[in-house]
Amino acid sequence: MLVVDDSVDVVRLLALLLSEQYDVIFATNGATGVELAIKRQPSLILLDLEMPGMNGREVWQRLRAHEATQTIPVVFVSADAVACGDGDDARIGQTPWIRKPFAAQVVHSTVAACLATGGLL
Repeated sequence: MLVVDDSVDVVRLLALLLSEQYDVIFATNGATGVELAIKRQPSLILLDLEMPGMNGREVWQRLRAHEATQTIPVVFVSADAVACGDGDDARIGQTPWIRKPFAAQVVHSTVAACLATGGLL
């Protein structure tokens, strides 16, 4: 599982919540997140939308455009509920998301459901 978030605190918290059940790797910026996703091909990507430089939408678009990563399920993680539900690409609005601040139970249930369904909720 890949966590991409510019907040080290969020990365640490998600790693703590998920590392007992999953192998967790992380990136603290979008460019590194794309590189890791292509190289490691994780089973799921938790992706922050609001990052400096390459934001989550740009990361998502690059992942969907690359053959090696286009089918990896993505879950957006954001404090901005509106940002998760809109976008020029209708598929962005269909991407599951977890709202910050998040509860452990929500993270676990969303991750489990996305892994079980290939990212469709």
